[in-house]
Amino acid sequence: MTEIVLVPDTASPITTGDPRYTDQSIEIQVDKEVYKISRNRLSMCLPFFKGLFTVPSPNMLDDKPTLRLDVCEPDWKAFLWFINTDPLAAETFSLTPASAAKCSRYLGIATVAYRYDAIGVARWATDKALSMLKQFDRTFQVNSELARLLLAVTPYLQAEGHIAHVTDCRDIVCDALHPTRAGELARDPISALDVVRDDKFVLAHVYFYILRKGSDYNWKRDRRLKPVDRLRLLCGSYSLGREKLWAQSAAWSLSLLLAVCGCVALGVFAPVLALLQTPLSWRPEVDWQIRRVRDGLWSHFDEEPWGFSK
Repeated sequence: MTEIVLVPDTASPITTGDPRYTDQSIEIQVDKEVYKISRNRLSMCLPFFKGLFTVPSPNMLDDKPTLRLDVCEPDWKAFLWFINTDPLAAETFSLTPASAAKCSRYLGIATVAYRYDAIGVARWATDKALSMLKQFDRTFQVNSELARLLLAVTPYLQAEGHIAHVTDCRDIVCDALHPTRAGELARDPISALDVVRDDKFVLAHVYFYILRKGSDYNWKRDRRLKPVDRLRLLCGSYSLGREKLWAQSAAWSLSLLLAVCGCVALGVFAPVLALLQTPLSWRPEVDWQIRRVRDGLWSHFDEEPWGFSK
């Protein structure tokens, strides 16, 4: 059972309303830092901790180890901001322009909230971040930290059945890898490897865009690649070349072009005009060579069918 340190704090009463007892602080260690936090505030924001805190008794004041949490420190700091900031500061922050840092704070809050059963807070924070990341005219790029956070909340969203949100999180990361984007992930897709390894859908896209960079991007000599990465890239290079995916995509594009030309020739302008008048919405940029086979892209890089062990 986890042991905790409870330090008396007579500044505020506990939420039981019983005047005989006072609130206490709890020491929590995340990474190498130790944080002293109000027990009441923590238990109100994170239901997971409610069962750990009972009415104070003498043995709770003994010298015991600090409670250690297995969360990323940036995420924990984001959550501390959430539970400690005053309403005016929170409102001011919510009105600031959309940015990578702002999205990271909301997703950091969501990650900790999901982990410790504050589902309502997690959903609110996730929605806040996704609403900024899915803006059609978004002015900031998705970096490695944002990619990590998006994929950190994905398993929780999947467990809740929020498939649309799962798709959004993955698409936002994959979109950032596309060569037409200006961010670090598009310039250097290898930099995304360590944060996407647990998601094979996104990992397959990283491998594809590494190959897509061509001979000028010398991944063969890059020390950031693990042996399994090199093996998968070789499997993918061979498999994708053998499948000739470009032919399928080219045929699909030609069919679409002929359909549009047919509509114009027949004078069917109303649907086209209606489409043009529809408000623009965000869509991920996907390389035409894999547009129709994204769900099965991992199968081209998977080393197991070839009989290789990890």
